[in-house]
Amino acid sequence: MLRNHFIFYGVGITTLCYIYKKYCKSIAFEIIEENFPRKDKYEFDLSIYKPSLPFSYTSKKKSRCILLISGYRDTPYLWNLYVEKLKRHEIDFYAPRTHSKGRSYFQKTSYKDWILTYFETLSLLENQYDNIDIIALSDSFKRYKLLYFVIIWK
Repeated sequence: MLRNHFIFYGVGITTLCYIYKKYCKSIAFEIIEENFPRKDKYEFDLSIYKPSLPFSYTSKKKSRCILLISGYRDTPYLWNLYVEKLKRHEIDFYAPRTHSKGRSYFQKTSYKDWILTYFETLSLLENQYDNIDIIALSDSFKRYKLLYFVIIWK
């Protein structure tokens, strides 16, 4: 009998905590929306606010660099052999770690996290370089008989 009371109270307290947490979250996001209204389509698509994006400044830009984009579940190690050649030819490059499965062990993430990794990287690199070449490689590309594709950012 006493055990049933503990279970009942435990469920009740858990439910109240959940409701209070949702209430606090809604209040917090109302305040954020009021102070930082989202205007651009990408802010809605990626569920972000422009003030939360990184930014940078470089006084003297370099001419060109390569952004190496890995697949959704890949790590920068994918580019290991290729970057050795880039280094030998003194070509600037950047291969960021993606957020595909989180920064630590298998967190819950979505494709938006992967896109944000490169969105943030481009915002940083475009302040440091006049031209950014993008090379992407993924196992999923192989399924469609594409080895890689190159996009010129600027």
